[in-house]
Formats: sequence, C-alpha cells, structure tokens
Amino acid sequence: MYNFEDLEQTEENQKDIAKIENLIENGNCAVKVWFDFDYDGKCEEKENYASEADKKKIIDSESIKSVKLTTGSGTNSGLAVGAVLSNSLTATLDLPYKFAQFYYYNNLIGKKFQLRLKYEYIGSDQITYGELSKFTYNELSEMTVQEITDLKKINNSIPMGVFKIYEAKRTKIYKSGNFGADIYRAEYSIKACDALGECDVEYTPQSDFESSVDVENTICEYLGIDSKRVSKYIYRCKNKKIYKPKNSKSYCFQGFIFRFPHKPPDKTTMRQMLSYIASLQGKIAVINRQGELEYRWYDDSELELNSNTMSAIQTAENDIFYSGLECKIDDKTSLKSGDYKGKIMSFENPYMTQKMLDEIRKNILLDKLNRPKLKFRCTKISQILADPRLDNWDIVTAKNEVKESVKVPILRVDYTFNGGFSANIESEVK
Repeated sequence: MYNFEDLEQTEENQKDIAKIENLIENGNCAVKVWFDFDYDGKCEEKENYASEADKKKIIDSESIKSVKLTTGSGTNSGLAVGAVLSNSLTATLDLPYKFAQFYYYNNLIGKKFQLRLKYEYIGSDQITYGELSKFTYNELSEMTVQEITDLKKINNSIPMGVFKIYEAKRTKIYKSGNFGADIYRAEYSIKACDALGECDVEYTPQSDFESSVDVENTICEYLGIDSKRVSKYIYRCKNKKIYKPKNSKSYCFQGFIFRFPHKPPDKTTMRQMLSYIASLQGKIAVINRQGELEYRWYDDSELELNSNTMSAIQTAENDIFYSGLECKIDDKTSLKSGDYKGKIMSFENPYMTQKMLDEIRKNILLDKLNRPKLKFRCTKISQILADPRLDNWDIVTAKNEVKESVKVPILRVDYTFNGGFSANIESEVK
C-alpha cells in the first residue's frame, strides 16, 4: 500500500497527506492525472511550467481523455510464489496541434514517463464560512491567515508507476473553435508498459557461477532500471544445502544473495530468471511506483475499503487457505512441502532445494503457531471512486453483500480515468 514514503516528513506534507486520505475516504473530490516525461521520483507539482518548452515535458490532464491502467498481469499471475507481475496502460490523448506536432516529430514510441494523480476539492479551493464552522474557536485562533487560506490546497500528487510507450498512433486531426477561430487538435492512442513488460527475452549468463545479484544487475541494466532490494533473509546455497547466517549484519550487503550452482536451462528468459530469484525468497517480483525492481510478498495493509465508494462486490461462499507448496524442478522431479488440507501453491524453479522450500512455506504460509495464515475470500469489487493507494501485494478488508468482513488480496486492479476515477479489483485464484 502506498503510504507516501517518498515525501519528506515535514509538517506541511503531513497536512497534505491527511487531506488526500480524507478525500479518498469521503469521495467528495475531483481527480487529475498527467504524464511526466521529466520525472525524478519526487512528488512535486509539475503542471505549472513557465515556458512552452517546459510544457512539452508533460502531458497534462486537460490533454488526457482517458487512461486505463491494469496492474498484476504476467507469467504466473495470480497468487503464486515467483510471479513476475507487470503493469500496462492504454490512453487516449487530445493535444493542441502544435504540441501534437512536437510529439509526432520527436516520436512518442520509446519515451518513458511517470503517471501521476492529484486530488482536488470539488468546486472552489477557497475555504467557505460553512467549512470554517467545522473548526472550534480555539483551533482557528491557532492558525495564521495563510494556514486558513490553504486549508483546501493540496500540493502533492501520487505516483502510479513508470511506463514506456511501445505503440502510439495519431487517430485523427480535427478543427475546434468558436466564432470563426480555427484551432486544430490531434488525437493519439498510446499503449505503454512497465519495465517487466519487456523482459520476455532470452537471458545470457555472464559466467558459470553467477550470484543472484549478478543476474539482477544484468537484467536491470538491459531494462534500464534500478533495483530496490527488500529481502528479509539471506541464503547461501552450495551442493544442494542451505545455509542461513545467524547474523546477516556480517555481510556488507543487505538483501538476497544466492549463488547459482549451474547455468539455467537453454532458452531461459529474463522473466524466468527473475521468477527464480523471487521464488527462492518466497516472494514475487514487481516494478514499484518509482520504476524500481522490487521483491514483495502479500502483507495485510490493515486498510478497510470504504463501502460508500463501491458500486458492487461479489464474494465466494467460503474462505480458502494455502497449506502447501509444490515446486517443479524439471520434467521428472518435483518437491513438495506441507499438506493437502488447503490449496497447494505451484511454481517452477530448477534451483530449489527441499530445505529452502520448507523454510519458505514456514515463512509465508504459517503463523507462529504453525496455523495457516494466508486465508482469504475470492472477491470481485467495483469502485466508483478508486483508491489509488492499492498495490499488488496488499491484503485489504472489505464488507461483502451481507456486511461480513472478508480479507481480499489485491491480485489485479483495472483503474479507469475518463473524467471520473473508478476501479475493478479481483482476487480470483484457480
């Protein structure tokens, strides 16, 4: 779940965050999106560029007719160890012709941008007497005139991901204007994906006994991204045995390190190599909102979705839980860990060992009392006002048709912006 961790912990930013979260919960807001081609990973307002040249660094919300963002697709998509999940985006742009010419001649294909989203209060951003009446006299007396003026002002925006355009088509040019003024505009249709959408190419080992870090660095260099290592455990593997150091601080490197004992099978892709590294940690591989490679697993975000922002919810009759893991090593060999009281999570990894599989099952499927902890209800949710804080490794709470609280892992989200901002959430597993 996005928690504004990329913002500086200033008092002004904390107030901004509180306003945004309040608008998300209450729904009385407007939403703007834009493409930032000059992103630097910081939550800055970039819609107020001073010059024409600077304006070309963004495509602002007035020029975006619609955006559909799909998260959580890819090989082994769904709830599975080692899943490599990518996000994709389609959009329709409506640009003034002079800017359309700029984008046409500079070729949108291959350009990277960050999709950003900003919340605003509906109507005037000026505070009214009715809104001031919600504050006590003591609260108002402690505010300056500027603080009262800025009560409805929001400076920060929310990053929704970094994407690379792989298809851009100009669909039409038309004349727009009144009173005889000829104003020409051009409409574009674009398709884009994050970095993991480009990793279905064959991986070439750089040496016989590479480490996971070597592999990761090679792939990240090819994709043109950075890696954010958030692994909790460090493993060393040799002669099919597992070694877990008692004190990980003994390494100068915090993260996951695995020495591959042999080269991967022929025609192994970069996506498969990332899947192997992720599954050896009991995690999934994703691209985060800042465009970095990251390994995560499903965490309870303790967020309860607002029922007032939902238009529909469909839940399965009963909860399901996972009680075991099954890893395919090759066509003749598979490893199993756990029992068949619940669902079995299956994946492939030629480097897995039995001890590693048992350790992974203990970490991700069992609580401290060895009871199943990955328990949830298959659910489909439609939100008339989407919550942009959701990530593909979140577990949220929602109230179903009979107002019963159920746990919902976020496996796929389809965000749609076309004047409004809605979402369809799925947590279906096979």
